[in-house]
Amino acid sequence: MPHGLTVTDLWLAGVGGLAMLALFVWLEMTGRRSTIVWLVVGEAVLEALLYPNQASIPSPLFYLPLAGRHLRPSEVLIGVALVARALAPTARRQWTTAGAGWAAFFAWYSAAFVVGILNGNPKITALFDIKEALLFFGGTYLLTAGLPLSQIVGRRPVARWVFWLGLAVVLFVPLSRGNHSLNLPLMPLPVLGFGSDVSDCIVALGGLLLGIEICRPRPRPWAVGTSMLLVLSSLMGTQRAAMMVSGGVLGVFALASFSRNWRHRTAFGSRTLRRLAVAVAGLAVVAMAFLAEIGAPNPAVVRIHAALFSTAKAESANARLQIWREAVALIVHQPVFGNGLGIQVPLREVWPLPVIYVPTHDIALDLLMRSGVVGLALFVMAVGLSLREGWRLWHRTTDPLVAGVALGASAGITGLLALGAVESLFDQVRVVIVFGFLLGCLTVAHRHEKARLAAEAERTQVGSSPEAPVPAQAADASGQLTTVA
Repeated sequence: MPHGLTVTDLWLAGVGGLAMLALFVWLEMTGRRSTIVWLVVGEAVLEALLYPNQASIPSPLFYLPLAGRHLRPSEVLIGVALVARALAPTARRQWTTAGAGWAAFFAWYSAAFVVGILNGNPKITALFDIKEALLFFGGTYLLTAGLPLSQIVGRRPVARWVFWLGLAVVLFVPLSRGNHSLNLPLMPLPVLGFGSDVSDCIVALGGLLLGIEICRPRPRPWAVGTSMLLVLSSLMGTQRAAMMVSGGVLGVFALASFSRNWRHRTAFGSRTLRRLAVAVAGLAVVAMAFLAEIGAPNPAVVRIHAALFSTAKAESANARLQIWREAVALIVHQPVFGNGLGIQVPLREVWPLPVIYVPTHDIALDLLMRSGVVGLALFVMAVGLSLREGWRLWHRTTDPLVAGVALGASAGITGLLALGAVESLFDQVRVVIVFGFLLGCLTVAHRHEKARLAAEAERTQVGSSPEAPVPAQAADASGQLTTVA
Protein backbone atom coordinates (compact mmCIF):
# COMPACT_ATOMS: atom_id res chain seq x y z
CA MET A 1 0.00 0.00 0.00
CA PRO A 2 1.42 3.46 -0.92
CA HIS A 3 2.99 5.50 1.86
CA GLY A 4 0.37 7.51 3.77
CA LEU A 5 -2.61 5.70 2.26
CA THR A 6 -4.83 4.06 4.87
CA VAL A 7 -7.62 1.54 4.38
CA THR A 8 -10.14 4.27 5.22
CA ASP A 9 -8.69 6.58 2.56
CA LEU A 10 -8.84 3.79 0.02
CA TRP A 11 -12.43 2.90 0.94
CA LEU A 12 -13.63 6.51 0.82
CA ALA A 13 -11.89 7.14 -2.50
CA GLY A 14 -13.38 3.98 -4.01
CA VAL A 15 -16.93 4.64 -2.82
CA GLY A 16 -16.77 8.29 -3.85
CA GLY A 17 -15.35 7.43 -7.25
CA LEU A 18 -17.98 4.79 -7.94
CA ALA A 19 -20.77 7.12 -6.85
CA MET A 20 -19.50 9.87 -9.13
CA LEU A 21 -19.09 7.41 -12.00
CA ALA A 22 -22.66 6.16 -11.54
CA LEU A 23 -23.95 9.73 -11.53
CA PHE A 24 -22.01 10.66 -14.67
CA VAL A 25 -23.15 7.52 -16.50
CA TRP A 26 -26.74 8.39 -15.61
CA LEU A 27 -26.26 11.94 -16.93
CA GLU A 28 -24.81 10.53 -20.14
CA MET A 29 -27.65 8.06 -20.64
CA THR A 30 -30.36 10.64 -19.95
CA GLY A 31 -28.99 13.20 -22.42
CA ARG A 32 -27.63 15.59 -19.77
CA ARG A 33 -23.96 15.28 -20.60
CA SER A 34 -23.66 19.07 -20.79
CA THR A 35 -24.04 19.16 -17.00
CA ILE A 36 -20.68 17.38 -16.70
CA VAL A 37 -18.94 19.86 -19.03
CA TRP A 38 -20.43 22.88 -17.26
CA LEU A 39 -19.26 21.38 -13.95
CA VAL A 40 -15.69 20.98 -15.24
CA VAL A 41 -15.46 24.48 -16.74
CA GLY A 42 -17.31 26.08 -13.82
CA GLU A 43 -14.97 24.50 -11.27
CA ALA A 44 -11.93 25.78 -13.17
CA VAL A 45 -13.28 29.34 -13.32
CA LEU A 46 -14.38 29.28 -9.66
CA GLU A 47 -10.96 28.03 -8.54
CA ALA A 48 -9.23 30.75 -10.55
CA LEU A 49 -11.58 33.33 -9.02
CA LEU A 50 -11.00 32.27 -5.42
CA TYR A 51 -7.29 31.38 -5.71
CA PRO A 52 -5.36 33.57 -8.17
CA ASN A 53 -2.16 31.53 -7.69
CA GLN A 54 -2.72 27.98 -8.94
CA ALA A 55 0.38 26.76 -7.09
CA SER A 56 -0.84 27.94 -3.68
CA ILE A 57 -4.30 26.60 -2.81
CA PRO A 58 -4.73 26.07 0.96
CA SER A 59 -8.29 24.75 0.73
CA PRO A 60 -8.75 20.95 0.90
CA LEU A 61 -11.92 21.43 -1.18
CA PHE A 62 -9.88 22.58 -4.19
CA TYR A 63 -6.72 20.59 -3.49
CA LEU A 64 -7.81 17.13 -2.41
CA PRO A 65 -5.27 15.37 -0.14
CA LEU A 66 -4.68 11.70 -0.95
CA ALA A 67 -1.75 9.54 0.17
CA GLY A 68 0.57 12.46 0.79
CA ARG A 69 -0.27 14.02 -2.58
CA HIS A 70 -2.96 16.37 -3.78
CA LEU A 71 -5.48 16.10 -6.58
CA ARG A 72 -7.35 18.93 -8.22
CA PRO A 73 -11.12 18.50 -8.43
CA SER A 74 -10.88 19.11 -12.17
CA GLU A 75 -8.62 16.12 -12.78
CA VAL A 76 -11.01 13.88 -10.82
CA LEU A 77 -14.04 15.27 -12.67
CA ILE A 78 -12.47 14.96 -16.12
CA GLY A 79 -11.05 11.50 -15.48
CA VAL A 80 -14.33 10.06 -14.19
CA ALA A 81 -16.30 11.84 -16.94
CA LEU A 82 -14.14 10.26 -19.66
CA VAL A 83 -14.72 6.80 -18.19
CA ALA A 84 -18.46 7.47 -18.01
CA ARG A 85 -18.47 8.64 -21.65
CA ALA A 86 -16.75 5.39 -22.68
CA LEU A 87 -19.17 3.24 -20.67
CA ALA A 88 -22.31 4.98 -21.88
CA PRO A 89 -21.93 5.83 -25.58
CA THR A 90 -25.12 7.58 -26.67
CA ALA A 91 -24.13 8.80 -30.12
CA ARG A 92 -22.00 7.63 -33.00
CA ARG A 93 -18.47 8.95 -32.82
CA GLN A 94 -17.39 10.93 -35.86
CA TRP A 95 -13.90 12.14 -36.71
CA THR A 96 -13.40 15.64 -38.01
CA THR A 97 -10.30 16.93 -39.78
CA ALA A 98 -9.43 19.14 -36.82
CA GLY A 99 -10.01 16.20 -34.45
CA ALA A 100 -7.55 14.09 -36.42
CA GLY A 101 -5.04 16.94 -36.22
CA TRP A 102 -5.37 17.13 -32.44
CA ALA A 103 -5.05 13.33 -32.16
CA ALA A 104 -1.75 13.51 -34.06
CA PHE A 105 -0.50 16.29 -31.75
CA PHE A 106 -1.46 14.40 -28.59
CA ALA A 107 0.27 11.25 -29.87
CA TRP A 108 3.50 13.13 -30.56
CA TYR A 109 3.30 14.96 -27.22
CA SER A 110 2.91 11.59 -25.47
CA ALA A 111 6.06 10.39 -27.23
CA ALA A 112 7.81 13.52 -25.93
CA PHE A 113 6.89 12.39 -22.40
CA VAL A 114 8.76 9.13 -22.97
CA VAL A 115 11.73 11.07 -24.37
CA GLY A 116 11.74 13.30 -21.29
CA ILE A 117 11.82 10.33 -18.93
CA LEU A 118 14.62 8.67 -20.93
CA ASN A 119 16.60 11.94 -20.90
CA GLY A 120 16.42 12.10 -17.12
CA ASN A 121 14.17 15.16 -16.90
CA PRO A 122 12.39 15.60 -13.54
CA LYS A 123 9.61 13.01 -13.43
CA ILE A 124 7.21 15.16 -11.44
CA THR A 125 7.50 18.00 -13.95
CA ALA A 126 7.14 15.60 -16.88
CA LEU A 127 4.02 14.05 -15.33
CA PHE A 128 2.55 17.53 -14.81
CA ASP A 129 3.26 18.45 -18.44
CA ILE A 130 1.59 15.35 -19.86
CA LYS A 131 -1.36 15.67 -17.48
CA GLU A 132 -1.87 19.28 -18.59
CA ALA A 133 -1.97 18.33 -22.26
CA LEU A 134 -3.83 15.01 -22.23
CA LEU A 135 -6.18 15.31 -19.25
CA PHE A 136 -6.97 18.98 -18.70
CA PHE A 137 -6.76 20.11 -22.32
CA GLY A 138 -7.48 16.95 -24.32
CA GLY A 139 -10.03 15.59 -21.85
CA THR A 140 -12.06 18.80 -21.82
CA TYR A 141 -11.89 18.95 -25.61
CA LEU A 142 -13.24 15.39 -25.95
CA LEU A 143 -16.01 15.93 -23.41
CA THR A 144 -17.16 19.15 -25.07
CA ALA A 145 -16.92 17.79 -28.61
CA GLY A 146 -19.54 15.16 -27.76
CA LEU A 147 -22.23 17.67 -26.78
CA PRO A 148 -25.25 18.49 -28.94
CA LEU A 149 -25.28 22.10 -30.12
CA SER A 150 -28.59 22.83 -28.40
CA GLN A 151 -27.01 22.30 -24.97
CA ILE A 152 -24.40 24.99 -25.67
CA VAL A 153 -26.45 27.71 -27.38
CA GLY A 154 -29.72 27.28 -25.46
CA ARG A 155 -31.14 30.49 -24.05
CA ARG A 156 -31.12 29.17 -20.49
CA PRO A 157 -27.48 27.93 -20.27
CA VAL A 158 -26.17 31.06 -21.98
CA ALA A 159 -28.19 33.27 -19.61
CA ARG A 160 -26.81 31.44 -16.59
CA TRP A 161 -23.20 31.81 -17.72
CA VAL A 162 -23.65 35.49 -18.56
CA PHE A 163 -25.26 36.17 -15.18
CA TRP A 164 -22.74 34.32 -13.00
CA LEU A 165 -19.65 35.57 -14.85
CA GLY A 166 -21.01 39.11 -14.78
CA LEU A 167 -21.66 38.80 -11.03
CA ALA A 168 -18.09 37.57 -10.49
CA VAL A 169 -16.71 40.64 -12.28
CA VAL A 170 -18.92 43.03 -10.32
CA LEU A 171 -18.04 41.48 -6.94
CA PHE A 172 -14.34 40.72 -7.32
CA VAL A 173 -12.93 43.52 -9.48
CA PRO A 174 -13.38 46.17 -6.72
CA LEU A 175 -11.55 43.87 -4.28
CA SER A 176 -8.43 44.11 -6.44
CA ARG A 177 -7.85 47.66 -5.22
CA GLY A 178 -6.79 46.56 -1.73
CA ASN A 179 -5.49 43.68 0.36
CA HIS A 180 -8.55 41.66 1.27
CA SER A 181 -8.79 38.16 2.69
CA LEU A 182 -11.45 35.91 4.17
CA ASN A 183 -10.94 32.93 6.45
CA LEU A 184 -13.76 30.45 5.93
CA PRO A 185 -13.93 26.92 7.36
CA LEU A 186 -12.19 24.48 4.98
CA MET A 187 -11.79 27.31 2.46
CA PRO A 188 -9.41 30.08 3.55
CA LEU A 189 -9.15 32.88 1.00
CA PRO A 190 -5.83 34.66 1.60
CA VAL A 191 -6.17 36.96 -1.43
CA LEU A 192 -9.45 38.30 -2.75
CA GLY A 193 -9.30 39.98 -6.13
CA PHE A 194 -9.43 39.58 -9.88
CA GLY A 195 -6.33 37.59 -10.84
CA SER A 196 -4.80 36.95 -14.23
CA ASP A 197 -6.13 33.42 -14.73
CA VAL A 198 -9.76 34.24 -13.98
CA SER A 199 -9.54 37.37 -16.13
CA ASP A 200 -8.20 35.33 -19.07
CA CYS A 201 -10.98 32.73 -18.65
CA ILE A 202 -13.79 35.27 -18.32
CA VAL A 203 -12.65 37.32 -21.33
CA ALA A 204 -12.42 34.20 -23.54
CA LEU A 205 -15.79 32.84 -22.38
CA GLY A 206 -17.27 36.31 -22.78
CA GLY A 207 -16.24 36.22 -26.44
CA LEU A 208 -18.08 32.92 -26.93
CA LEU A 209 -21.22 34.18 -25.18
CA LEU A 210 -21.16 37.45 -27.13
CA GLY A 211 -20.86 35.63 -30.45
CA ILE A 212 -23.78 33.33 -29.63
CA GLU A 213 -26.05 36.11 -28.39
CA ILE A 214 -25.55 38.63 -31.20
CA CYS A 215 -26.32 35.95 -33.79
CA ARG A 216 -29.67 35.01 -32.28
CA PRO A 217 -32.71 36.01 -34.32
CA ARG A 218 -33.89 37.88 -31.23
CA PRO A 219 -30.89 38.70 -29.03
CA ARG A 220 -31.40 39.78 -25.43
CA PRO A 221 -29.94 43.27 -24.87
CA TRP A 222 -28.98 42.55 -21.26
CA ALA A 223 -27.06 39.44 -22.27
CA VAL A 224 -25.29 41.25 -25.12
CA GLY A 225 -24.36 44.15 -22.86
CA THR A 226 -23.06 41.92 -20.06
CA SER A 227 -21.05 39.82 -22.52
CA MET A 228 -19.43 43.01 -23.83
CA LEU A 229 -18.46 43.94 -20.27
CA LEU A 230 -16.94 40.48 -19.79
CA VAL A 231 -14.73 40.96 -22.85
CA LEU A 232 -13.68 44.42 -21.60
CA SER A 233 -13.22 43.34 -17.97
CA SER A 234 -9.44 43.02 -18.41
CA LEU A 235 -9.19 46.82 -18.56
CA MET A 236 -10.22 46.92 -14.89
CA GLY A 237 -7.14 44.97 -13.81
CA THR A 238 -3.39 45.43 -14.11
CA GLN A 239 -2.50 42.26 -16.03
CA ARG A 240 -0.96 42.85 -19.43
CA ALA A 241 -1.65 39.27 -20.49
CA ALA A 242 -5.40 39.58 -19.89
CA MET A 243 -5.47 42.72 -22.04
CA MET A 244 -3.89 40.69 -24.84
CA VAL A 245 -6.75 38.20 -24.58
CA SER A 246 -9.25 41.04 -24.92
CA GLY A 247 -7.32 42.37 -27.90
CA GLY A 248 -7.42 38.99 -29.63
CA VAL A 249 -11.16 38.56 -29.00
CA LEU A 250 -12.02 42.06 -30.19
CA GLY A 251 -9.72 41.65 -33.21
CA VAL A 252 -11.71 38.64 -34.45
CA PHE A 253 -15.01 40.47 -34.00
CA ALA A 254 -13.60 43.49 -35.82
CA LEU A 255 -12.38 41.29 -38.68
CA ALA A 256 -15.74 39.53 -38.93
CA SER A 257 -17.58 42.85 -38.96
CA PHE A 258 -15.92 43.68 -42.30
CA SER A 259 -17.20 40.50 -43.93
CA ARG A 260 -20.10 40.89 -46.31
CA ASN A 261 -22.42 38.65 -44.30
CA TRP A 262 -22.03 40.47 -40.94
CA ARG A 263 -25.41 42.19 -41.28
CA HIS A 264 -27.10 38.91 -42.20
CA ARG A 265 -25.48 36.99 -39.36
CA THR A 266 -25.84 39.42 -36.44
CA ALA A 267 -28.37 41.83 -35.01
CA PHE A 268 -25.91 44.70 -34.87
CA GLY A 269 -27.62 46.23 -37.85
CA SER A 270 -30.48 47.18 -35.54
CA ARG A 271 -30.55 50.63 -34.00
CA THR A 272 -31.21 49.26 -30.50
CA LEU A 273 -28.06 47.19 -30.29
CA ARG A 274 -25.93 49.94 -31.78
CA ARG A 275 -27.08 52.20 -28.98
CA LEU A 276 -26.45 49.41 -26.50
CA ALA A 277 -22.85 49.00 -27.67
CA VAL A 278 -22.22 52.73 -27.21
CA ALA A 279 -23.93 52.67 -23.80
CA VAL A 280 -21.85 49.72 -22.56
CA ALA A 281 -18.59 51.35 -23.65
CA GLY A 282 -19.61 54.60 -21.97
CA LEU A 283 -20.70 52.81 -18.81
CA ALA A 284 -17.37 51.00 -18.55
CA VAL A 285 -15.43 54.27 -18.81
CA VAL A 286 -17.68 56.11 -16.34
CA ALA A 287 -17.60 53.23 -13.83
CA MET A 288 -13.81 53.08 -13.84
CA ALA A 289 -13.59 56.87 -13.51
CA PHE A 290 -15.78 56.99 -10.40
CA LEU A 291 -13.92 54.19 -8.62
CA ALA A 292 -11.17 56.65 -7.74
CA GLU A 293 -11.24 59.14 -4.89
CA ILE A 294 -11.89 62.79 -5.67
CA GLY A 295 -8.74 64.39 -6.99
CA ALA A 296 -7.01 61.08 -7.70
CA PRO A 297 -5.81 60.17 -11.20
CA ASN A 298 -8.20 58.37 -13.51
CA PRO A 299 -8.03 54.71 -12.40
CA ALA A 300 -8.52 53.41 -15.93
CA VAL A 301 -5.45 55.27 -17.15
CA VAL A 302 -3.50 54.29 -14.04
CA ARG A 303 -4.32 50.59 -14.46
CA ILE A 304 -3.46 50.48 -18.14
CA HIS A 305 -0.24 52.42 -17.55
CA ALA A 306 0.71 50.09 -14.67
CA ALA A 307 0.00 47.04 -16.80
CA LEU A 308 2.17 48.27 -19.66
CA PHE A 309 4.89 50.56 -18.28
CA SER A 310 5.37 49.99 -14.53
CA THR A 311 8.76 49.09 -13.05
CA ALA A 312 7.48 45.62 -12.12
CA LYS A 313 6.39 44.98 -15.70
CA ALA A 314 9.76 46.16 -17.02
CA GLU A 315 11.55 43.75 -14.67
CA SER A 316 9.20 40.98 -15.77
CA ALA A 317 9.99 41.73 -19.42
CA ASN A 318 13.74 41.56 -18.72
CA ALA A 319 13.28 38.20 -16.99
CA ARG A 320 11.33 36.90 -19.97
CA LEU A 321 14.13 37.90 -22.33
CA GLN A 322 16.63 36.01 -20.19
CA ILE A 323 14.34 32.95 -20.13
CA TRP A 324 13.90 33.06 -23.90
CA ARG A 325 17.67 33.19 -24.47
CA GLU A 326 18.13 30.10 -22.30
CA ALA A 327 15.28 28.34 -24.12
CA VAL A 328 16.79 29.02 -27.54
CA ALA A 329 20.04 27.36 -26.41
CA LEU A 330 18.10 24.22 -25.40
CA ILE A 331 16.09 24.24 -28.64
CA VAL A 332 19.25 24.39 -30.76
CA HIS A 333 20.54 21.32 -28.92
CA GLN A 334 17.54 19.16 -30.04
CA PRO A 335 15.66 21.16 -32.71
CA VAL A 336 13.67 18.41 -34.46
CA PHE A 337 12.44 16.07 -31.72
CA GLY A 338 12.89 18.28 -28.67
CA ASN A 339 14.30 17.61 -25.21
CA GLY A 340 11.19 15.84 -23.92
CA LEU A 341 8.61 16.84 -21.33
CA GLY A 342 9.81 17.97 -17.92
CA ILE A 343 12.52 20.26 -19.32
CA GLN A 344 12.61 23.82 -17.97
CA VAL A 345 14.98 26.76 -18.27
CA PRO A 346 17.09 28.34 -15.51
CA LEU A 347 16.24 31.85 -14.37
CA ARG A 348 19.33 33.44 -12.82
CA GLU A 349 18.07 36.19 -10.56
CA VAL A 350 20.10 38.80 -8.72
CA TRP A 351 22.63 37.33 -6.25
CA PRO A 352 22.18 35.93 -3.59
CA LEU A 353 18.84 34.63 -4.87
CA PRO A 354 19.15 31.01 -6.07
CA VAL A 355 18.66 29.86 -9.65
CA ILE A 356 15.13 28.64 -10.28
CA TYR A 357 13.78 26.58 -13.17
CA VAL A 358 10.70 27.88 -14.95
CA PRO A 359 8.75 27.43 -18.22
CA THR A 360 9.53 29.74 -21.12
CA HIS A 361 6.31 31.81 -20.84
CA ASP A 362 5.79 31.37 -24.57
CA ILE A 363 3.73 28.55 -26.08
CA ALA A 364 5.85 28.30 -29.24
CA LEU A 365 9.15 28.12 -27.35
CA ASP A 366 7.67 25.64 -24.88
CA LEU A 367 6.60 23.31 -27.66
CA LEU A 368 9.91 23.66 -29.50
CA MET A 369 11.88 22.97 -26.34
CA ARG A 370 9.76 19.99 -25.28
CA SER A 371 8.60 18.38 -28.54
CA GLY A 372 10.75 19.99 -31.23
CA VAL A 373 9.81 21.39 -34.61
CA VAL A 374 7.53 18.41 -35.24
CA GLY A 375 5.49 19.08 -32.11
CA LEU A 376 5.12 22.77 -32.89
CA ALA A 377 4.13 22.02 -36.49
CA LEU A 378 1.45 19.56 -35.36
CA PHE A 379 0.08 22.09 -32.86
CA VAL A 380 -0.04 24.86 -35.47
CA MET A 381 -1.71 22.48 -37.93
CA ALA A 382 -4.37 21.43 -35.40
CA VAL A 383 -5.12 25.01 -34.37
CA GLY A 384 -5.23 26.10 -38.00
CA LEU A 385 -7.66 23.31 -38.92
CA SER A 386 -9.92 24.25 -36.00
CA LEU A 387 -9.95 27.95 -36.88
CA ARG A 388 -10.51 27.09 -40.54
CA GLU A 389 -13.62 25.17 -39.51
CA GLY A 390 -14.81 28.20 -37.57
CA TRP A 391 -14.18 30.61 -40.44
CA ARG A 392 -15.92 28.36 -42.97
CA LEU A 393 -18.94 27.95 -40.71
CA TRP A 394 -19.16 31.72 -40.22
CA HIS A 395 -19.23 32.26 -43.98
CA ARG A 396 -21.25 29.28 -45.21
CA THR A 397 -23.83 28.20 -42.66
CA THR A 398 -27.44 29.31 -42.79
CA ASP A 399 -28.00 28.45 -39.12
CA PRO A 400 -27.51 31.65 -37.05
CA LEU A 401 -26.58 29.79 -33.86
CA VAL A 402 -23.92 27.74 -35.64
CA ALA A 403 -22.51 31.01 -36.94
CA GLY A 404 -22.59 32.44 -33.40
CA VAL A 405 -20.64 29.53 -31.92
CA ALA A 406 -18.14 29.67 -34.79
CA LEU A 407 -17.56 33.41 -34.31
CA GLY A 408 -17.48 33.41 -30.50
CA ALA A 409 -15.35 30.30 -30.07
CA SER A 410 -12.87 31.46 -32.73
CA ALA A 411 -12.60 34.81 -30.94
CA GLY A 412 -11.94 33.17 -27.57
CA ILE A 413 -9.38 30.76 -29.04
CA THR A 414 -7.55 33.61 -30.78
CA GLY A 415 -7.47 35.58 -27.54
CA LEU A 416 -5.93 32.68 -25.63
CA LEU A 417 -3.39 32.10 -28.41
CA ALA A 418 -2.39 35.76 -28.02
CA LEU A 419 -1.97 35.03 -24.31
CA GLY A 420 0.33 32.14 -25.27
CA ALA A 421 2.86 34.66 -26.58
CA VAL A 422 3.60 35.85 -23.01
CA GLU A 423 2.42 32.93 -20.86
CA SER A 424 3.01 29.18 -20.86
CA LEU A 425 -0.49 28.19 -21.94
CA PHE A 426 -0.01 24.49 -21.19
CA ASP A 427 1.14 25.32 -17.65
CA GLN A 428 -2.00 27.29 -16.75
CA VAL A 429 -4.38 24.57 -15.55
CA ARG A 430 -7.54 26.67 -15.40
CA VAL A 431 -6.88 28.51 -18.66
CA VAL A 432 -6.08 25.38 -20.67
CA ILE A 433 -9.42 23.84 -19.60
CA VAL A 434 -11.23 26.82 -21.11
CA PHE A 435 -9.03 26.53 -24.22
CA GLY A 436 -10.06 22.90 -24.68
CA PHE A 437 -13.70 23.80 -24.11
CA LEU A 438 -13.67 26.48 -26.83
CA LEU A 439 -12.00 24.14 -29.33
CA GLY A 440 -14.62 21.51 -28.51
CA CYS A 441 -17.37 24.05 -29.19
CA LEU A 442 -16.03 24.54 -32.72
CA THR A 443 -16.13 20.78 -33.28
CA VAL A 444 -19.72 20.66 -32.01
CA ALA A 445 -20.75 23.40 -34.44
CA HIS A 446 -18.98 21.64 -37.33
CA ARG A 447 -20.65 18.30 -36.61
CA HIS A 448 -24.07 19.91 -36.24
CA GLU A 449 -23.73 21.71 -39.56
CA LYS A 450 -22.54 18.53 -41.29
CA ALA A 451 -25.51 16.57 -39.89
CA ARG A 452 -27.93 19.33 -40.88
CA LEU A 453 -26.67 19.42 -44.46
CA ALA A 454 -26.82 15.63 -44.70
CA ALA A 455 -30.41 15.62 -43.42
CA GLU A 456 -31.41 18.31 -45.91
CA ALA A 457 -29.79 16.39 -48.78
CA GLU A 458 -31.60 13.22 -47.72
CA ARG A 459 -34.95 15.00 -47.53
CA THR A 460 -34.38 16.50 -50.96
CA GLN A 461 -33.43 13.14 -52.45
CA VAL A 462 -36.36 11.28 -50.87
CA GLY A 463 -38.78 14.09 -51.66
CA SER A 464 -37.89 13.89 -55.33
CA SER A 465 -39.06 10.26 -55.39
CA PRO A 466 -42.88 10.08 -55.78
CA GLU A 467 -43.11 6.63 -54.17
CA ALA A 468 -40.97 7.16 -51.05
CA PRO A 469 -42.30 8.79 -47.86
CA VAL A 470 -40.53 11.86 -46.53
CA PRO A 471 -38.55 10.97 -43.38
CA ALA A 472 -39.18 12.87 -40.18
CA GLN A 473 -36.53 14.22 -37.85
CA ALA A 474 -36.35 13.23 -34.22
CA ALA A 475 -33.81 13.79 -31.47
CA ASP A 476 -32.22 10.98 -29.55
CA ALA A 477 -31.34 11.11 -25.86
CA SER A 478 -28.21 13.15 -26.48
CA GLY A 479 -29.98 15.71 -28.63
CA GLN A 480 -28.51 14.47 -31.91
CA LEU A 481 -30.77 14.43 -34.98
CA THR A 482 -31.76 10.99 -36.24
CA THR A 483 -33.94 9.99 -39.16
CA VAL A 484 -37.19 8.21 -38.40
CA ALA A 485 -38.99 6.40 -41.21
